[in-house]
Amino acid sequence: MYITTQILNEVECKQLQSIVGQHWHDISAPGLVEDSLCWENVRIETASTAIQLSLELTTINIAGVPDDYPCLHVAMAGPKSESAIRKGRIYFQGKDELIHEVWVRREKFQNFKNGELFFENEADISVAFRLETFWTSFTRAAHFSDTFNIQRTASLEDIEIPDILEEWEADLMDQYECSGEWIRVGGV
Repeated sequence: MYITTQILNEVECKQLQSIVGQHWHDISAPGLVEDSLCWENVRIETASTAIQLSLELTTINIAGVPDDYPCLHVAMAGPKSESAIRKGRIYFQGKDELIHEVWVRREKFQNFKNGELFFENEADISVAFRLETFWTSFTRAAHFSDTFNIQRTASLEDIEIPDILEEWEADLMDQYECSGEWIRVGGV
């Protein structure tokens, strides 16, 4: 049996907590294709600091064979990318709105072979911020993707989470299950 985790550590959760109560400024990245799609990482700037969310490809042995999987990470961000500035890849939706809460989506993905648990992977796949008038979320686009889907929704429940079961082929002897929950990591 293989059990793996790809969850944010305590330092990363504290970095998310650190921007609660601050005013949202913008998101930026060279890989922002549009205001709803970003490759690999995105910089979130507030009035006083900035953090970076990234999906780093990491070799993990989830199903008995090492493969590259995107792992969500949070870090303090450096200066805004000159490339993002030059190409206009900066979006200001929610500018000056107070950040009230931060939530992380954690999913547990399991594989059963002949009724026995073969592997289990627990991964954080999304970060959602409640601003004054809407939610902004950054969600891994698919199980093997290092792309963020960026959504702006009226509520946490409206955030669309990709169904990773569509990416794994089940049969009578090989079954998959996925469950998830939102975990509040910070709020005022």
